[in-house]
Amino acid sequence: MTGQNPVSNMFEITLHLELHQLCQAASIGGYFISPNDIADHHEAMELNHDIALITHLFAKIGIERSLQRNYEQIYPSHYPDDLRSLPMSTSGIANGYWGEYWTGKAQW
Repeated sequence: MTGQNPVSNMFEITLHLELHQLCQAASIGGYFISPNDIADHHEAMELNHDIALITHLFAKIGIERSLQRNYEQIYPSHYPDDLRSLPMSTSGIANGYWGEYWTGKAQW
């Protein structure tokens, strides 16, 4: 975590993902990449920007899902008012061709 605003519930994170971590995050997001196919997928991302973009989008979804799942495990709902799903939004940019760095904001 790079910083936290004490007045709001927003914080910024910067992640440095290795290729296998990027593929794991994309798999959690719904775009399954077999561990045996990571090298081939990297080559495909280098050759086709659309494949890299799709991988980044699904990795972002996977990171959002993981954050929300972990938040709900650490802070379970105790009251009927808390049973509604937590609204969550993120925004960010990927630096580098295949998203070696991801910087963004998450809010819930």
